[in-house]
Amino acid sequence: MRNISSYLGIASFVISFIPGGQVAAVATSLATLGIDLAGYLGVNIDTQMGWYYIPSMHIVFCLPGISVNNGWLDDFESYTTGAFPSANWTVSGNTSDSYVDNTRSKFGSKSLKLYGVIGGCWGSIAYRKLNITAPYYIEFYAYNGSESLSGCHPQRATVELKTGTSWTNDGRWLGGFESNGAFKTASGSVLGIYPNGVWYKVKIKYEIVSSFTIRLTYWIDDVLKGSEDLSAFAYENNLTYVGIASQEGTAWFDDVSVHP
Repeated sequence: MRNISSYLGIASFVISFIPGGQVAAVATSLATLGIDLAGYLGVNIDTQMGWYYIPSMHIVFCLPGISVNNGWLDDFESYTTGAFPSANWTVSGNTSDSYVDNTRSKFGSKSLKLYGVIGGCWGSIAYRKLNITAPYYIEFYAYNGSESLSGCHPQRATVELKTGTSWTNDGRWLGGFESNGAFKTASGSVLGIYPNGVWYKVKIKYEIVSSFTIRLTYWIDDVLKGSEDLSAFAYENNLTYVGIASQEGTAWFDDVSVHP
């Protein structure tokens, strides 16, 4: 068995488990990495408590498709291949050719494929309830297709917040990849150019600073790219859904999560 501190390259951290008898499953998955959870962390596994605090770092383990009051993680492994994951997600816009795909993934064997009509104005957006209050982080891996885009919103993988599960609902744009690979923030700032055909990890922190201001902080592939303060909308507190989308062409999403 490997010492988990040495394996992760850090001396101290926090591990969080989703309550409800799932700790044993997490411990088993750690064992497959050669990590003895109880032996090297010196903790007792308590499936009722489900939280273990060790200062400085915070590591969260959760199971796919599990929704709790402090966020969730979905790796799409538990859904039927070729079907939209409607148990937890709602699709809006183009519903054709958007489904759980087993031909491309960042982890495991499946991801969510979304397709926006080429040359049109009909993207495909998948919405899921946040189940969390600000401040929180949204994370996902995105893989952009290589189609030539010519529609009225020629963007690839994007992310937004909404008050409901329709593209017509009030919302807040968070950012996404342009046709040339540029990742633009909510204000339009370019964080960098990211060529198609590669998995990228996107992380965004959403904070309500005051009744007048919200703050968005961006990481790409775990590199901090910057923050921006924006004026709060009157409906800011009603933004209870996250939407991932392919505005035009094909984009794949994997390991989508929302957490404190």
